[in-house]
Amino acid sequence: MKSSMYNVFLENEGRHFIFNTLSSKLIEVDQKSFQSLKNNEEEINTLDFSEELEKYGLVTSESIDEIRLFKHIVDKSIYDNNLRMTIVMTNNCNFRCQYCYQEKNNKSMSDEVEKSIVKFLYKNIKKYKSVYIEWFGGEPLIEKDRIIRMAKKIKEICTENRVPFISSITTNGYYLDMDTFTQLIDNNCIFFQITIDGTKSLHDTLRPHVSGKGTFDKITENLLNIKNSDINKRYTIAIRNNILKSKIKEYEEFFDYFNENFADDNCFKLIQKPIKDWGGESVKKLTNELVDSDYELMDFIKKNEKKLNNNYTDLYESINSKMCYSFKENGFAINWDGSVYKCNRNIENHKIVDKNLIGEIRENGTIDENDMINSIWTDKPLEQKCNTCELLPVCFTSGCPASWIMKKSMICMKENKEEQRFLYNIEREIKEGNAIKLT
Repeated sequence: MKSSMYNVFLENEGRHFIFNTLSSKLIEVDQKSFQSLKNNEEEINTLDFSEELEKYGLVTSESIDEIRLFKHIVDKSIYDNNLRMTIVMTNNCNFRCQYCYQEKNNKSMSDEVEKSIVKFLYKNIKKYKSVYIEWFGGEPLIEKDRIIRMAKKIKEICTENRVPFISSITTNGYYLDMDTFTQLIDNNCIFFQITIDGTKSLHDTLRPHVSGKGTFDKITENLLNIKNSDINKRYTIAIRNNILKSKIKEYEEFFDYFNENFADDNCFKLIQKPIKDWGGESVKKLTNELVDSDYELMDFIKKNEKKLNNNYTDLYESINSKMCYSFKENGFAINWDGSVYKCNRNIENHKIVDKNLIGEIRENGTIDENDMINSIWTDKPLEQKCNTCELLPVCFTSGCPASWIMKKSMICMKENKEEQRFLYNIEREIKEGNAIKLT
């Protein structure tokens, strides 16, 4: 047996931990096992808990080529039979966020495109082991009646064919009243991402209503009504904070507000992301306020870690779960006009449109695909340095495929100091006692 090349070794207050980036397992071991695995010593075969170490991926057979194993797991994820489809309902929005990258031309999905999508599912459902749909916009709940109607039909098709179906929605939360939330839940929408940018004053400045009025009060009213309802707690609501450099105090105050109002309910999670230049003209006014990378957030997050007990983490998710849908052969986005793209977040990015637009959905429910463009997204050759890196599985699955295509290479976590956020997440899990103990 040998120590896995994907082991990350950490010591914390005299204790010893190993996180395997391929299996996504965090294990506490004794000092002897820690040193033997770290140095890949011959006595690995005689260690206590040897079966468990192999089960969790910390040790593997000498004959196993782990690079080949990693590529095999990736290929299984890319070419699996699970449908991952983003449906962009509209590019219209009731907000005018200062950093928004999308053009607003008040266009929304037609009845014809809606019917074509349902026909596609009806004709192809037997190809898939599962169906996952993300409802996106603009603001998708401007088209909430259409979403609920489509979700009901898709649920019926999947139920009749015994294919699991769930969906998620990225919404600003303004129209997420109790009735809308209940109907979405009833039709298998179980994950909600809603952005609140700090305190009321900051949020209302960054994310005003199209009328110019604030939006904080309406969003939080909706969320509190959901939290205090008796609806089945089988959903997750991720409240995303988009961070600006100069407004740290306002975000810290919001964390206090969140802990006071939502932290006692595990259905509510927090996510912090830096505001970046995602395109468009409006964000240029904030150029000097932008956070360059997740690395710049680390001091801020560490300082407030006691307030961030409900932070969302994907640390333990599998390669398949973490991998962006645009990587996958059966992953694509259908725009409101019926055009089909690999990545919905780059539909309006003219730098990449020739590598993103793969076809359109026809009235009869067929999709004309461009196999050449599809292959650009599903084929990701590794650089030589990646073949000896313990972070490869994390780097590969957390990276943005569109960014790789534009930069013509995989973006290295170590070179961009993004590994600091990953290591911090492991350290936090250790502090919270979430490691599996083999001591």
